[in-house]
Amino acid sequence: MSRKKHNAGPPRSAEDISSDKEAQSWIKEVIDADTCRLYGCLYDEISHRELHELTDLAESMIAEYGSAAVIRRWEEYLYSRCTTPESVVNIANLFWCYGGYEYRISDACRFLGYIFYRIGFDPDTYDYGEDKYDVTGILDSIATCVMVKAGYGHADQVRNPYYTPENDPLIMAEVRAFRQTDL
Repeated sequence: MSRKKHNAGPPRSAEDISSDKEAQSWIKEVIDADTCRLYGCLYDEISHRELHELTDLAESMIAEYGSAAVIRRWEEYLYSRCTTPESVVNIANLFWCYGGYEYRISDACRFLGYIFYRIGFDPDTYDYGEDKYDVTGILDSIATCVMVKAGYGHADQVRNPYYTPENDPLIMAEVRAFRQTDL
């Protein structure tokens, strides 16, 4: 099957409803396959040419299927496939390269809380002197952008230049919740 936009107009019959569900399922499968391609590589080992090609793929996915559908599948990839600190840091770097921070995340605090949880961040014992995964680097950049896009004005570093996600009670509440469930 080739990729083509699905007419999302209202279904008019049971046949249209079935076809619409099939089309949505097919689109999800295509997005999932492309998502695996995007995030199945190692950020530290990817060539500039490959990264450019993958960035183009990410942009075309968003243009064709919409940012909400694509970002939702990227979130699901994170939650279902990234369970080690290294895999989460890898996806964070690639997420930044693909411009994911430019779009609204459905539950920004949960998304960021999961990332911090998986890197082993403990909000109750964090030692700023021993930052193995550079929480103040790429994760701060992603967190600030994602939170502002989600409408959390307190994360806007223009208005609040001392904002850090490590001190954001909303994100840290999610980290604690993940730690309690210990996925």
